[in-house]
Amino acid sequence: MRIDTRAWWIAGLWALPTVFCVVSAFRFREFAGCGVLLALGLGLTTWVTAGRALTLRSLVGWAAAGGWTPIDPGEREWPWSDLHLKGSSRVRFAFTGTVDGLPITFGQVQWKGGAFGNATLNPDGRGLFVVVRLPLQEPPMAVRLPYVFVGDSPRLERPLLRQSFLSGEIPPFTVREHELFTVEPRDSWPDAAAAEQVVRRALLIVELLDVGPDAPW
Repeated sequence: MRIDTRAWWIAGLWALPTVFCVVSAFRFREFAGCGVLLALGLGLTTWVTAGRALTLRSLVGWAAAGGWTPIDPGEREWPWSDLHLKGSSRVRFAFTGTVDGLPITFGQVQWKGGAFGNATLNPDGRGLFVVVRLPLQEPPMAVRLPYVFVGDSPRLERPLLRQSFLSGEIPPFTVREHELFTVEPRDSWPDAAAAEQVVRRALLIVELLDVGPDAPW
């Protein structure tokens, strides 16, 4: 089931008791006060879930137009799965496609217990991730908050890379063998603009490290 369709179903389930409370308030006047209060609370929840469905619909539409394909998060192993020293994470949804000649997967991940360490400021949260499949295997390297560079690859010494990280132009990232991934915290449900932004920021890292398709062999 599409992620926006699921969100619409949830909104509809909240709408049903809202309508019931409104009808009951008019039919049973002695309970009108309680019915109105319940309807307001349920109506607010319905409004929030409907807004989430609209946001996800924009994301699904943008993904379809760009040739992205939704995948089952359980179909593949995520590059951070064996990096969690504590806590845990769960991918809520994911799309895969090709941008600038690179296979890319993006989606939403939720974590707790400091699963991503210093790659994120909050120990518990959710956000958008991007996984880029690199053309060549690279030595392990990472950039962590507040300004920590992990690994001995000379690519990490590039001044423009460090400047871009300091200015917030690129997020923390990790490179493992053929994959580079980022995780960017976002409390709100992602829309098309947010998805495009995180993908472009990940591709900028690839460019700054010079590990893309045009990188020297």
